[in-house]
Amino acid sequence: MTFQTNLFRSVFLADSLSLGAHWIYNQDKLARLYPDGANHLDKPHSSYHPQRQQGDFTHYGDQMLLVAQATAATPSWSLDAFRAVWQARMKDFDGYLDGASKTTLANLEKGEANPASDSNDLAGAARSLPVVFAEQSLEKQVQAARQQTALTHGDATVIDAAEFFVRALDLLKNGLSLPEALTQAAEANYAALPAQEWLQKAQESLAKDNYLQVASDLGLTCYNPEAFPLALYFALRWHQAGAGLSEQDFLTAISENSLAGGDNSARAIPLAALLAAAGCAVPNQIWESLNQHKRLAALEQILIPSEPRSQKISFPGANGDLLDARLELPASQPRAYALFAHCFTCGKASRAATTITRALAAQGI
Repeated sequence: MTFQTNLFRSVFLADSLSLGAHWIYNQDKLARLYPDGANHLDKPHSSYHPQRQQGDFTHYGDQMLLVAQATAATPSWSLDAFRAVWQARMKDFDGYLDGASKTTLANLEKGEANPASDSNDLAGAARSLPVVFAEQSLEKQVQAARQQTALTHGDATVIDAAEFFVRALDLLKNGLSLPEALTQAAEANYAALPAQEWLQKAQESLAKDNYLQVASDLGLTCYNPEAFPLALYFALRWHQAGAGLSEQDFLTAISENSLAGGDNSARAIPLAALLAAAGCAVPNQIWESLNQHKRLAALEQILIPSEPRSQKISFPGANGDLLDARLELPASQPRAYALFAHCFTCGKASRAATTITRALAAQGI
C-alpha cells in the first residue's frame, strides 16, 4: 500500500473505531465495555450520536468526509469550494452539531466576513488532514490546512496545530523517525502554538507507567492544550513500545487512546495519521467494513495519484466499422480531455500519437 493510501485510510478508520467510546470519560466504564480492547467497530455507547450505528463516523469523521469531497471537487485546494460544500451539508446535518459548527453556520447566515467561532478544539485541526492530497508542495498543504481550520475555528493555536501536523507528516514521508519528525515540526515558527512546550510535556509523560493516569493528568477534553499533547503522547508511546508496523500495532494504539476516555476521536485522527505516515499498516478488513467505504474508495481514486495507464479501446465508427484506439489515462483525476486524430496513413501506435498523448496524460489530460 502506498504512503498516501495508508494515510488516507488511517484517519477515517481511527474516527470510526473511536465512535463506540466517544465522549465517555469514565475509564472504569470503558474497561468494562471493552475488556479485550476498543479495537473493533462498535455502536456509540454515549448519548451524543443517536443517529449513528456501528461502522459510522462521529461528527468529526462526517465533517472530514466533507473536507475530502471538497478537496476532490477541484484540481487544487479551494477554500470557496470547501465553504460551499460545508455550509450546504451542515445546514441539514443529522449528527451532533458542535458549538464551533453552530456558531460558524449562524455567522455565515449573517454574511459575516470572518464567520469562525472562537473554538479551541483540536478537532478543527484534525479534520483538515485530507487537504494534504490536494496540493503537492508543503507550503500549499500548510496554507490549505490553515484555511480549512480557520473557517470554523478562530483560535490561533488550533490553526497552528493544523500546520504542525501537516509538517510532521511531510517529515515522516521524507524518512524521519516519529520523535525526529515531531521535534522538527515543533520548531517551526508558530504565532500562537506552544508546540515545543506541549511536545516536551508529552515526552516527559512517557516516564510514567500507567497510560490511563497520564491521560487523566494531561486532560481528556478536546481543548487544544489537553488534546494536542495527549495525542502526541500516544504517538510517542507507540514509538517507545517498538514502533511496530503491523495492523495490530495500529489497533493497539487507537484502542489505548479510546480506553483513556473523553474526546478520543479528536486525538485519534492525528494519532492515526502520524502512525500511518511512520509506516504502520492500517487494517484493511475493517476499512472495507466502514459504512461509507464505497464513497471513500471513490474519493481515494480521485485524490491519490496512481500510475499513468494505457488501455486499448474499441468503438463503432460512423459507417459501423469497429475502430481501435488507445486511451491514455492520467495518474489522478483528469483536468481536461483531448482527442488525438492521427494522419490517414498512420495508426494509434504511431510515434507522434504515442509521444503526444502520453505527454498530455502526464499533465492530467
